[in-house]
Amino acid sequence: GPEHTTPPNGAWRDVMRGHLEGPAIARLPHLPRGQRIREVGCGSGIALPAIKHLCQPEILVGLDIDDALIAQARAHIEARQTKAELVVGDVRALPFADASFDAAVCQFGVMFFPDQDKAHREAFRALSPGGHHLFKVWDSHRSNPFPRIMHEGAGGFGPNEAPRARKGAGPRPRRRP
Repeated sequence: GPEHTTPPNGAWRDVMRGHLEGPAIARLPHLPRGQRIREVGCGSGIALPAIKHLCQPEILVGLDIDDALIAQARAHIEARQTKAELVVGDVRALPFADASFDAAVCQFGVMFFPDQDKAHREAFRALSPGGHHLFKVWDSHRSNPFPRIMHEGAGGFGPNEAPRARKGAGPRPRRRP
């Protein structure tokens, strides 16, 4: 299979991305309004509706190497009536023409790229002159209390034990009344 690592994509992460991360990145001052935006490592598409709503891009494309996540993204954006193209592709060989986007966004995916140098070169190749390559990554646990607390809390559990560790533990998505 392809050389990549898919991060956990549970319900709590979807809530975080949909309500916090997506709107936060869409409000960045260098993210262009009304232009061509590509989200690399879009996963299940959680941030795409916020980017579409807040930036009103002419073209919005979500790319991920995992076809199962792209299928989830398709269902997610269709349910939210968000117009975006979804592409299965590798960041090391983007399936886009030179200078075809004004901005490239990647939220917490860069650290999973098997060849970061090649991925960044590709990101810039597909950007228009003056385009913006915006990405977010976690700093060390010392500088980030939220992931540190999660890491420390799950430290004693195996990969399949943490969800059962304590009934009712963890964030619960809430519905509007």
